[in-house]
Amino acid sequence: MVLDKKRPDFNLLEAAECVPLRLLFLLSFADVQGREADLAGGLSGQVELFADYAKELDVWEHPYAFSGAYTKFRYFQKESLWQGTDLYDGLEFDVTVMSGLPLSGKDTWIGKNGGNLPVVSLDDIRAEMGIPPAKGSGRVVQEALGRARDFLRKKEPFIWNATNTVQETRQKLVRLFAGYGARVHLVYLEVPYGELLARNRKRERHIPEPVLEDMIRKLEIPAPWEAYEVKWVTE
Repeated sequence: MVLDKKRPDFNLLEAAECVPLRLLFLLSFADVQGREADLAGGLSGQVELFADYAKELDVWEHPYAFSGAYTKFRYFQKESLWQGTDLYDGLEFDVTVMSGLPLSGKDTWIGKNGGNLPVVSLDDIRAEMGIPPAKGSGRVVQEALGRARDFLRKKEPFIWNATNTVQETRQKLVRLFAGYGARVHLVYLEVPYGELLARNRKRERHIPEPVLEDMIRKLEIPAPWEAYEVKWVTE
């Protein structure tokens, strides 16, 4: 249960970013009602406490109303921060981090929305270095991070273009870029499953479907709290 955790307020606010807690309460309540009577009593009380606390924090029907985007970002990056804090936004420049399965349209989105910003693309670096898709990932990432740090040190906006389908990977990038004073924008792209397969079959160097299916199974869609701003672009 959320209330058993070290920072239940933090966990409730995090959950409220993704789903109305009223609906989560109804699901939990239905689950408790379906259990044996000797187990349901105690659990029912915990579910009611969950509802009361969510209402007290004002996240019963909607996410918490932070004082600003920067305060919200810092709150979810640092658990010891009080949600009612009003922090000054001193971030100096913008960095966009792309996220999405291969063939979801990241390059197309950058072409339409990226302006003239420089792009640090793992695929482009791999091609420059002549490294096959299944090899040398460490070398590619290190080269990409080196280029990114050049922009970060100069406080210059840029776009980081890679799949970034796992939350842990995204968070490492967000923390790194924000550490240089960047306002990190996360853009997630998604296309229908059938369209993804169709694009892959047309691709000259297509991805083996078992590999693509494995990436789909492991995909973690970005949560609203992961960056200064999170956008979801779907077809």
